[in-house]
Parts: sequence; C-alpha cells; structure tokens
Amino acid sequence: MASLVGISNAMDWTNNMLTSVGMQIWNSRLAKQCFGIQIVAFDTAANHSPSPSPDAAISTCPVQTNSVPDMLELLRTNCPSLVGKDGHGAVFIPSSLVPTGDLQTMLSSYVANRHLVDNVEYERETLIASDGGTISVDWTPIPSKSTSLDNRPIALILHGLTGGSIFLSSYCTIPFYIILLTSPFHNLLFFLLLGSHEYYIRVVAKLLISSKYNFRVAVINSRGCSNTPLTSPRLYSASDTNDFRMVVDSIKARFPNTKLFGIGFSLGSNILAKYIGEEESNCPLSAAVSICNPFNFNKFTDSINKPTLRNSLIYQPHMSKAIIRIINTHKSVLSTGSFQFDFDKINNSKKISDIEDELSKSFGYKTRSDYHSDSSCDRLLPHIKVPTLFINSRDDPLLAPDCIPFPAFASNPYIVLALTNHGGHLGFFEGIVHPTPWVSKPIAEFLSSFS
Repeated sequence: MASLVGISNAMDWTNNMLTSVGMQIWNSRLAKQCFGIQIVAFDTAANHSPSPSPDAAISTCPVQTNSVPDMLELLRTNCPSLVGKDGHGAVFIPSSLVPTGDLQTMLSSYVANRHLVDNVEYERETLIASDGGTISVDWTPIPSKSTSLDNRPIALILHGLTGGSIFLSSYCTIPFYIILLTSPFHNLLFFLLLGSHEYYIRVVAKLLISSKYNFRVAVINSRGCSNTPLTSPRLYSASDTNDFRMVVDSIKARFPNTKLFGIGFSLGSNILAKYIGEEESNCPLSAAVSICNPFNFNKFTDSINKPTLRNSLIYQPHMSKAIIRIINTHKSVLSTGSFQFDFDKINNSKKISDIEDELSKSFGYKTRSDYHSDSSCDRLLPHIKVPTLFINSRDDPLLAPDCIPFPAFASNPYIVLALTNHGGHLGFFEGIVHPTPWVSKPIAEFLSSFS
C-alpha cells in the first residue's frame, strides 16, 4: 500500500512539474509563433483597413456602424481560450502524445466509444417532417427529471457526417498506441458515427449543463442517425436545412422566452452556417459556434481526391465505407422511393465522389458539382446576421486551409474565425500527460457571452 502511495505521489509531482514547465513554454514568444491562434474578424475600433492575411495573428477590417457586435472586443473580454490578456491571439498547444493532425483525429475517434467522460444522460423525443421523415432530439438535463422547465438557454447541437450508432467495440480495451501500431487508421471514422453519443458532443454537453454555464442541451440526430429510424426513402443531405429549421421552430414555439444557440460539428457545422445565412436577420438563434466547417464541398472533394498515399490508403476508403454502411443499413427503406438507387455501383465505389454521383441524383441534382455548390455554406457567410464563431485547424487532414474563405470574415462583422495550427479534425486535445479536449472551452465562453 505504501509503495502505491509513493508511486501516486511521484506521478502527481511529475505532472505538476511538467505542467509548470508547460506554462512557461505556453507564455513564451516561441509558443506564440508556433501555437498562436489566428483570429480573423472585423475590428470596429480600427481607423484603417488592413488586408486579412492567413499569416497574421489577428486580421481585421473596420466597420463604421454601431448596430453590429464588436467581435474582437467580445473575444478579448469573454474568451480567454482564444484571445489573451494582451489582446493578441491565445495559444493552443496540442498534447505531446498526439502532436499531429492525423493523431489528433484518430484519438478523437478512439475515445468516442470509451467512457473517458461520464456518460451524459439523455431523454429522446422524435419529430416527424412533412414527408414522413423522423428526426430525433436528445435532451439533457432530462426535462422530466428537472424541477421545472425553466427559461435557461438552450444549445442545439448538430453532429458530423453519418452520425449512426455504429461501434467498433472490439477495439475498446486495446490501448491507443497499440491500435496505431497494429491497425493504423482503422477506426478513423469512429467520431463520424455516433450522433448524440459522440465523444466531442458529450464533452461539450457536459460543460454547458454544468452549474457554471447552466444551459439545456438538445442534440439533433438526423434521419437514420444515432438509432433514429429512417421512415422515408430519403437520407439527410448537406444541402437541406429544412429538418434543422423544423426542430428550431418547434423548440422556439415551446420556449418562446428562451434564448436558443447553435453548435455544429464538421458537416453539421456547414448545415448550421447555411441555415443562419438563409435566415439572415430573421434567425431565431442568439449566437452560434461552428467547429471544423468544410465551407466548400467542391474544394473539399478536390483535396480528398488528390493522389496521395494518405488519401488513397486512409481517408478515401474509410470515409467511403462509412457512407456505404449507412446506405446499406437503410437499403430496404431507400428502395421504396421514386429514385432507384444503384446499390451495386455504390457498394463497389472506392471514392466518396463515386457514391455522391448517385446520392446527388437522389437529392434532385443533375451533377455532383451542382449538389456541392448548393450545399456549401461559404456563399452564405455574407448573409449571416447572428454572432457566429468558427473554429478550424490548419492541420485538419480532411479540410485543407484553402477551403476557408478568409475574405468573408473580413467583410462581415457578425462572424469571426479562430484558426489553430494544430488540432486535426474534431480533435483539439491539449495536455502534456493526459490529453484533454480543449474546444469545449471556447464554445462555452463564447455562447455564455450572449446568454
């Protein structure tokens, strides 16, 4: 017993020492250069018009009006995770255990099915769309267990890609680095397949419902995702915001005096931004946060189709398999619609673009390019009239930095971009000894500024 206590004390001492050293590194000029967060936004106090540059720590443009929020001042005042006390971009230092974008992404997928965060308890309700499709909403804290349905702010969360409840449970007891050595990248897409139970969603939900922030959270699971039955022969698409609009309208009608907020991850962040842009000044959301937004699907496809070993051996085959799996899961329902899927072609597809050729037609588009153009939220960023924070990473292995429309952030005072150098896709793990998720902190800081 004494030896165990000694080992525990030694580990605590080591962790404290490393944390102390880490803090010194954190505040150094080198850290600012290597790990500084780039902020791109309007500067309402500026008297000149510097051009936004992807290399600048803070890129701004002035706006001569008092009717819009001063996003930079808001970040300086309320978001220490993004902007330091000196008014410059803060730093995000990735965990030394997962220093690259690929490893950050893989760790996010690996912990998706592990209880590294206490399970968030949900209560599910279902909504039926006009075409008979089913969308589920998972609430926490559970309304029926609350003392009353008060007017605390509600955060609506949209998940990533397929969001279905598919688990690679055989890996759950295997250490992360053993997986890297024995089956590299095999469960890369864990994080795309879990809906309201995705690790990053549980982390954000747990922080928002804490006494510090006191939000209510509603996670929106799309058609056929996270054990939501597919009840009409149509999958959800990146171009259609009507399902999300229906959920927002329903919740707003039930809680007319409650502030609503939006949070989107990956594909869900694109749908969220597209919806806000379509609604313009009529948007019922008070503020929103977008994480790892693809912005432009044509550019994303160009990037993922580049003939690199990483794309050919890792991302293309595994993302394709994830989409094929979700289609085959709902094959019987999809077969009842007017559009006749070529399931043999889909199952033999090796690239995402091959599958999307078929899906685009089922959504009513002539070509995949038409579908991508209509789905991309970048064209609607100028129309956003709700304070919206976008967080992306330069080393995201799925989304190249050239997907980001930098000029849009320098021309719309309602939106602000925080671009980290590291973090991967939905990773953003920090910590020297114990990797912990970082992105939940700026999400909570930003939204609570408006609650």
